[in-house]
Amino acid sequence: MTEVNPGTDPDSASSPAEYVTLLRALKDRSGLTFRQIERQAESLGETLPRSTAASMLTRTTLPRAELVSALLKACGENDETVRAWLHAYDRLASQAPARSQAAEPEQPHQGAPVTYEERPKRRWAWPVGAAAVVLVAVAVVVPMLFTADRSEDEPHAISPKANPAAPAEGSYLIRAVHSNLCLSERAGSDSGSLYQKNCADTLPRFSLDRLNDGSYRIRTDHPDYGPGCTGVRKGGMSVDGVVSDGECNAGNAELYNLESAGTAGFHIRALHSNLCLGVVNGSKDEWANVRQVVCDSPTSGTVFAFDPVKP
Repeated sequence: MTEVNPGTDPDSASSPAEYVTLLRALKDRSGLTFRQIERQAESLGETLPRSTAASMLTRTTLPRAELVSALLKACGENDETVRAWLHAYDRLASQAPARSQAAEPEQPHQGAPVTYEERPKRRWAWPVGAAAVVLVAVAVVVPMLFTADRSEDEPHAISPKANPAAPAEGSYLIRAVHSNLCLSERAGSDSGSLYQKNCADTLPRFSLDRLNDGSYRIRTDHPDYGPGCTGVRKGGMSVDGVVSDGECNAGNAELYNLESAGTAGFHIRALHSNLCLGVVNGSKDEWANVRQVVCDSPTSGTVFAFDPVKP
């Protein structure tokens, strides 16, 4: 008889949704990031892009069997355990063929909360709070997976709105207008925390993705950690929330409006909290922290310019 961890026994699944929940628990128990899973799958001759692996674990229907097999092998499960999971897969697929074969995309929707690349495990990664969920396309799936962390007296999230004057998609230096310094991480640090520093030597590389609703995601490309996103850590709703780079949608809130602040630049307003990114106390010093602040604060530097960078 196959020995299976009681918390991830596929035979206990009575529906495709329960099967995916158990599969997600198995992935979590492995301690691997999606990036590591992609690399491990590749080393085993399997194909499992990190975004596909992340997307398949947010479903309520069965992903493709070959993806299940690739994920299990990448997580270190042996052949006997893989067969047990696929046997349970066949059982559920035969019970509800219409649901299990539903035409759901393996690749995630634009703006959906569990997508894109992860960074190494030592980067911060928390469960996605419901405050980070802003798109209707995932309003049913995500609350089932993650827990909210906000109280009734916290600021209400706002709806995204297009700003025709805002920057186009592309690569930029993000410069604090009051100090003329740019957003950057510390070289050699894996915290992902953002500061302001001399624009001549910053990392990671920042770029803007403009979504269909007019909101933005600030992408990052770090020389050591690869692709990621800029977000408010843990989806924090309060003033002084830490702004960091890390895995996209790994518990952070990372959708913004870019709102004109006159000819000088833009306020970067977080959709989940209605607060803005800013330099604490309006400091003009290098390595001053970038945090979540009140947008019209007279003491914080909240106006940023987006200086284009050639690809």
